[in-house]
Amino acid sequence: MSKLHETYVFFKGLLWGGAIGLGAGLLLAPASGEKTLQRLRERSSEVADQAQLRAEQALARAEALQARAQEALAANAERVSRTAEAARRSVIETWQQEAPHGAPTAAGLEFPRPERASR
Repeated sequence: MSKLHETYVFFKGLLWGGAIGLGAGLLLAPASGEKTLQRLRERSSEVADQAQLRAEQALARAEALQARAQEALAANAERVSRTAEAARRSVIETWQQEAPHGAPTAAGLEFPRPERASR
């Protein structure tokens, strides 16, 4: 059997099967076509409403999560800022305590450059 003939037989069977299935569905359907279409419309409307509700709920949860994340970020930024300021003050105090008389202080955080060993 050639490939062309096999393809022809396949599509012929597919068409016959579809036609028989369509006919059987119409003859054995529990309701008329109009009632079936009406039920399909109602069900699709219900599904659309449920999808809309779930999308709105997901959006509300996402917005709440975003707000909490922004609050946490702001709190952490404040903590980091306070910690950096405390570290800065600690360095200044230590520098001032250890600086010899006449040496520049760290008031402006201008530390002397380390001396390089001469060669």
